[in-house]
Formats: sequence, structure tokens, C-alpha cells
Amino acid sequence: MKISRKLKLLLPLLVVILVVVGCTQPGKTTAPQEKTKLQVVTTFFPMYDFTRNVTKEHADVTMLMKAGVEPHDYEPSAKDIAKIADADVFIYNSEYMETWVPSVLKNIDSKKTTVIDASKNIPLLAGSDEHSEEDSEHHHDTDEHEEEPHFHLHGLKDHYHTGDTIELDGHAPDNLTFDHYQWFKKDATETEFTEIKNETKASLTLKASEELANTEIRAKLIDASGKVVAETDSNKIILTDHHDADEGSDTDEHDHEGHSHAFDPHIWLDPVIAQQQVQTIKDGLVKADDVNKDSYEKNAASYIEKLKKLDKDFENELKDTKNRTFVTQHTAFAYLANRYNLEQVAISGLSPDLEPSPAKLAELSDFVKENNISVIYFENSASPKISKTLASGTGAVLEVLSPIEGVSQSDQDKGIDYIKVMEANLKALKKTIK
Repeated sequence: MKISRKLKLLLPLLVVILVVVGCTQPGKTTAPQEKTKLQVVTTFFPMYDFTRNVTKEHADVTMLMKAGVEPHDYEPSAKDIAKIADADVFIYNSEYMETWVPSVLKNIDSKKTTVIDASKNIPLLAGSDEHSEEDSEHHHDTDEHEEEPHFHLHGLKDHYHTGDTIELDGHAPDNLTFDHYQWFKKDATETEFTEIKNETKASLTLKASEELANTEIRAKLIDASGKVVAETDSNKIILTDHHDADEGSDTDEHDHEGHSHAFDPHIWLDPVIAQQQVQTIKDGLVKADDVNKDSYEKNAASYIEKLKKLDKDFENELKDTKNRTFVTQHTAFAYLANRYNLEQVAISGLSPDLEPSPAKLAELSDFVKENNISVIYFENSASPKISKTLASGTGAVLEVLSPIEGVSQSDQDKGIDYIKVMEANLKALKKTIK
């Protein structure tokens, strides 16, 4: 059969078309593409900044919460959840900050996406919003009687499982003179704390058991005459066994919701804890991308040296000062205060959106005047209305003390990062701590 000259001219074009179409058909093998960078999704700025200092050029690092978004109130959109599901690595601070994480992770393929909890193995301080306001009223009730100073317990984790060893350590301020510690407990059926016999040292070791579930623990410092010198807040032992979590019961989900502020999540504001978070992030990145292990190790070590210098700067600048109390907009700085033996007095609780009652505001006003507080700190990312009200009634001035929950893109473009904001925080604190 003869082929027309016109068809002869069209055949090469037809072949090209068929090849192109064939290459784009579903299920067909395409030419190998160059390997893309590790895709990392972080929740908010501290996690983003820590991560990019470890990955450098080896990953595309993004964050879900942009500047101006309040992390305490944030809920991920369907688009945000899809970003997490598509990522090679997902990094968050703590389920007590990003309270939505546990429910989202139920639908994430852990074989595809490496999940990094940056609070892993870090003991958390207790601190519900309701508890914070009650404690502040209790601690600074100057009208009726003088309260004992308070100090913190170290070693408390967010929850335990049956059989775990619970190790608690008292962290008494250096300026207190006392003879010994005394430990107390109160189980769910009791209304008063009872003394734990023969426990008079700075540490207490317990074995997690069903009987210990929801038991509250506190410690007191006792002087030679038997007088209480200082005491801790009540700290509850939360017991969550593996089989409860695996069953995914309604009770378990409820527990996560109920504990949203059972523990203070602002751990990144302690430069020493920040070092541990960077190590945890680095370990997770190596697990997801061992090809670049050496780079991640080197970058993490270099960044941790910068954090160590930051810690030394805080330690040197804040030691040997007489006034160690500062007033903040909300209780974001407990870890920072605990690290450098300071006392934080907060206007509201763990969430900056909570407003104090008129009675508490009046009490705080009295406290500021009686203790000659000259500076009240507010956050650049939240409304300073309450802080301004308190300052105007007491003669104090306002200064920014940033929890670094968000840094604007314009500031990031200027090179503002975690360390620079913390340096600015130190400079601001020195106006009070002196």
C-alpha cells in the first residue's frame, strides 16, 4: 500500500505525540528526577528557628503559625493537616502547647512522616490557668498575712505509666536558710495533705502505681525550730497506662483536653532546656535523613554553643542582684525564672487571652506599689491593655518581654531570631532585676 506524501510528513509528528502521551499516562514510569530536599514542617517560631539552625541547606523548613497567630488558640486547618501529612518531618514543642497535635497524629502515617516531640524527656512544671490565678492570689495576699516563699520541684513529667520510677527534686532558692525538706501527699480521696514519713532530703523517689494516680505531692522547707520557711505548689501525678492510650477511649481523649494547661509548655524560654530541644530535633532529623547526619551533628553542636553562651550571659548578668521579682503579662516565664532564681508575678495565667478579675488586678496593684516594682512587662504579640491599666495606676513603666511565640517576617528579614530576642529580653529584665 502506498503512503501519501502528506501522511509521511505527519508520521514523525504522530510518533512524538504518542511518546509524550505515553509518558504522561497514570501508572507509567517516568524518568528519574533529582532528589528533593527534606521537607520539614514546624509549628511555631522557636521550633522553626531551632530546626533551621540544624538543617541549614539540607531541608526546606516551614512553620504553620505565622506571626500574629496566638499559639494557645491556634487550630490547624485542613490545608495545615495536609502539609503535616505530606512532610518528611513534623516538629512540635509539646502537646500542652499545641494541644491539637495528639488528635492530628492519629491520621498521620508515621512510616512516612517522622514526628519529633521537642519536649521529650523534659520535666514540665505544673501550671493550669485556673491554678495560676488562685496561686497568685494565695501567694500575694498581703492584706491578711505574710505567705511563705515558694520554690519549684524538678523532675515531674507530664504523665507516667504503672511501674515507672518517679524522681522529684526540690530546688530551694539559694537565699533561704533551712534545716531539712519535708514531703507531703494527698490522694484523690483525701482533703488534707499528710506527711510522708522519713522523707527529709531534697529528693523523693516513688514507684508509679494505681494507688498513686492523681495523688498530689508537695514539699516544704523546715528550719531548726520546725517553722515552714518555704513550700512548693501542689503537683499532681498523672498516670496514663499504654493500654488506655492504645484503646483510644473517650476517657483518654478527654484527658488530653483536660490537661491542655495542666503543665506549663513554655520550655523554650530556658536557654538550657532549649539546648536539649535542639538535641532532640537533631536526633529526629538524623533518623529521617541519615545521609546528612554529619552536617546535622555539626550544625547542632555549633548552635548549642551559642545557646550555652546565652545561658552564661543570663547567669552573669542576673546574679548577685537584690530585687529578683518581675511582673509579666502572663505566666510564660516560669522556666526562665526557675533557671536564674527569679520570681515571676503574672497578671494572667498561661494563656495571654485570660483577663484577671477586678479583685486580682487590685491586689496586683497593691503588690506593685508595696514592692516598688518600676517595670511591668507586656508581650509585643498580645494586647497590652491590662498591663497598661496596671502601669497607669501604679506609676510603673511598660517594657516588652517576648515569649518568642511569633516573629514577624519583616523582623526575620532583618536577622531577628531566637537568640537576638532572648538577648533583648535579658536587656529588658535588667531594668527590674538589679
